[in-house]
Amino acid sequence: HDPSDPYAHNPINVKDRTRIDGTKQENSPAYDFYNLKLEYDFDFFTSTLLTTHTKNRLGFVYDQREYLDIHEGATFPSENGFDDDNLNNVTNTNVIELRLVSESNKFIDWIAGIYYDDSKTIRNNLITYYGPDMDMFGFYPITDGDVAIDTEYETTNGEIAGYGELGFNFKSNTRVVLGYRYSNIKFSDFQKKLDGFFLDDPVWGEGNMNEGVTFKTEENVSTYKVGIEQKFNEDIFAYVLASSGYRPGGYNEATMNVPFSTFHSDKLWNYELGLKTSWLDGRLRANVAAYMLRYDDIQLNIQDMETFIRATKNVGKAQVLGVEYSLNYFVNENFQMALNGSLSSPELLEDIQPTIIDPAGDPNDPDNLIYTGRAGDKLPGSATESFSFSANYNKPLNDNFEIFANANYKYVGTRLNNFNLDLDVELPAYSLVDFRTGVSHSSGITIALFADNLLDEAITYNIDRIGSFEAAPTNRPRTVGVNVSYALQ
Repeated sequence: HDPSDPYAHNPINVKDRTRIDGTKQENSPAYDFYNLKLEYDFDFFTSTLLTTHTKNRLGFVYDQREYLDIHEGATFPSENGFDDDNLNNVTNTNVIELRLVSESNKFIDWIAGIYYDDSKTIRNNLITYYGPDMDMFGFYPITDGDVAIDTEYETTNGEIAGYGELGFNFKSNTRVVLGYRYSNIKFSDFQKKLDGFFLDDPVWGEGNMNEGVTFKTEENVSTYKVGIEQKFNEDIFAYVLASSGYRPGGYNEATMNVPFSTFHSDKLWNYELGLKTSWLDGRLRANVAAYMLRYDDIQLNIQDMETFIRATKNVGKAQVLGVEYSLNYFVNENFQMALNGSLSSPELLEDIQPTIIDPAGDPNDPDNLIYTGRAGDKLPGSATESFSFSANYNKPLNDNFEIFANANYKYVGTRLNNFNLDLDVELPAYSLVDFRTGVSHSSGITIALFADNLLDEAITYNIDRIGSFEAAPTNRPRTVGVNVSYALQ
């Protein structure tokens, strides 16, 4: 970076907290669950049939009346309201699974099954401006009651899969596991409605570019698992594992200056070596695992160098080398401490496709290319070091009352913000401390004194810059209060 560049490091002081967003948030979720489980024990295996229907309904109110428009110095209140017609998120999901499991006391054991699920979601969003007539951002006139955003989406997805696993059990407490799963996955998203001055206006919005657009994808995916497990005694267990996975593809919506685009699934292989141990008659548990993740066509959110629009793209190969560890110590029946952490080295293994400065020029001329990410670069948002420590204390006073206290400390190291050259900055490390203490009653009533973000740390989660607009979302400042809750018995 150029030392004279004021954005060479963190360009925003998040402790200023110049904008308060979402000062009122109310959720009204409702859930319906219907489960049926049939199990039958045959001579050599057990069969289980499980069917589930779930219906989730989510309504919410999101009131931003404290939003400050830094361009005009005037308040810009908007309200996100909820009713049965306008703001609703309804998801219906059906799952059917048949699983066959062999006896476990044989040299060879096995698991086989078939799986089916389908899900449909209807989601709507309505944001209305309430306030005095004004010129938003100094040039766009808005009036009290104008609809800013009014959208409706219908999303369906489903999976049909067959899977199996073989286990070979040796007398020396060694076990070899082989697994395979084949899945057919479908996804569809249809944008029924796209309205409001932020989306539909021919000057400010996108002019209904996405309304009526249906995106569909269907993939056949195979995943594998190979593992060796070794039980040395009742307290020491080790394993070696190689397994594959994936993330399905998707799409990026069209904007004023960027067309509709898609991205495909990325593939992952995980190679892992782990050790699980127990000491002091089970009071101390220590686990450690070393791993290597190898991605093909990894999906990353990349900002275009010319339009400043971010989109998910398949950018190539990537690798993460790391170690995870955990330590749990039960000091006595009332006091417990835990330490969890990780060390990792996440990096790209190949260059991201560069932006061509002059489309009419030589596409192979290095001076005509801008690389936002090069082989060896650290993956955005990934901390090399992170860990957390917690201490919990519970003690009954009598048959009805119990006192409790818990403290949590979390540390996250520095992270790369974005591959975009203008935002290729190192986000500072942060530490969070939360504390809570109180008393609970057998009737279900709990009264607790809490202090969240005790050290008043201001976290820079990421930095976003689109033209002259800059934003850095952060956390809440130190918050101290009393919480009273009641749990139904």
